[in-house]
Amino acid sequence: MNTAEKPTIMPGTALLEQGTYVLNATHLGWGIDLVGTAQATGGTLAPGKAYLLILRTTSLHFVFPFGTLVSCGRTPSAVAEDLIPELTEFVRSPHPQIRDEFQLVVAATEKDKVEFGRVTVSSSDLERLAVVAASLAQSNSLEHYENVAIELTNNSSDLTDRMAVGKMPPTGAKMLSFIGKSLAIRRELVSQLSVLDPPESIWEVASLDLLYHALRNNFEIQQRMRVVEHKLDLIKETAHLVVSLNESRRSHFLELIIIFLIAVEIVLYVIGT
Repeated sequence: MNTAEKPTIMPGTALLEQGTYVLNATHLGWGIDLVGTAQATGGTLAPGKAYLLILRTTSLHFVFPFGTLVSCGRTPSAVAEDLIPELTEFVRSPHPQIRDEFQLVVAATEKDKVEFGRVTVSSSDLERLAVVAASLAQSNSLEHYENVAIELTNNSSDLTDRMAVGKMPPTGAKMLSFIGKSLAIRRELVSQLSVLDPPESIWEVASLDLLYHALRNNFEIQQRMRVVEHKLDLIKETAHLVVSLNESRRSHFLELIIIFLIAVEIVLYVIGT
């Protein structure tokens, strides 16, 4: 357990020297127990458990409750590979890890601006860095759901391709797995809407609000979310159609059994007389 003292950070305190840094985001799972992680790493919880800040000698790290770690350091190696194993035991429903890299430039003489693959900030105060980290974490976490939506869409294409050539969709475990995955991803998205929530700090500082929305536009969060929702709606329609077809097939099979039994009963009656 890390027993380092928790830092006391005054508002406006610069956490980084001026220069260029590497931001790395790693999506770990459906969620992270921030309280347990704070106790294990000596990190500091933000108000409302919006994130956990972990300071190291050559790097700093933001851990977000929706399952993403954002690390900042001079080099990619400053991501601190040893930190991820520390977090693993506190991750709920681990996912395949997804990593994204972004460049951070701290320059007091520059205005906040967002470019492709890079963000420039005029100050490295905690509030500003947290906004940058939150935006990158949202994009990184959303990437996981995009990948799952693509996988489910491909699976639904296999089902509709079968029906296109006159074959009935599969039943049993394969169909249950498809329906279960589509329902699970919808549940995760609904329960993790905080992935898209803006940080509370942007409501108080106009410059942070502008920075956040510039980052959000850069990562195309809203557009990507709409695409995921559209794919999930398509998957939902496919699942309902397949269930309906299977119920019709089952009803038709039961009708045939009833007709057969009636026919047998009639034959037995005729023979008996």
